[in-house]
Amino acid sequence: MAMTPTVTFNGNYPVHGCKFEMDLNDGQGATPQFVEVIDLESIDIGIDTGVQTWNPLDQNGWQAALATTKALTIGVSGKRNVGDPGNDHLANKLYATGRDCDAAYRITFPNADTLSGKAVASANSALGASGDVAGIGMDLISNGQPTFAQGTV
Repeated sequence: MAMTPTVTFNGNYPVHGCKFEMDLNDGQGATPQFVEVIDLESIDIGIDTGVQTWNPLDQNGWQAALATTKALTIGVSGKRNVGDPGNDHLANKLYATGRDCDAAYRITFPNADTLSGKAVASANSALGASGDVAGIGMDLISNGQPTFAQGTV
């Protein structure tokens, strides 16, 4: 029987408390169909901030700056699990091109916050050494502004 932990905490949390899901409709359907991707071992969220700088005369030689853009890349990696709907959906992106690489994701954090959005799936690894369990790895590169929602616990 699966246990659903009660989420009440302060402070740090282990990454294994996060849940990573993909929309089987890739963000195209009227109703998303999110499923968890099982056997993932890591989720890495990278945020790139584009900053414009300039050197106005009135600042006595000191640089001024303004953050003007953001980009999000979510790297996921784990083991290939044939037959799991989420893992199969991720694997179907490995050799795809064009709009077949479109994806939609949702990450739920232990405090019930969520990060979701649309992305382009960019495969970065598959399989592995002959004695290993087959691996799978993907970068999800943001395609538009993601949504961050604070949860309630």
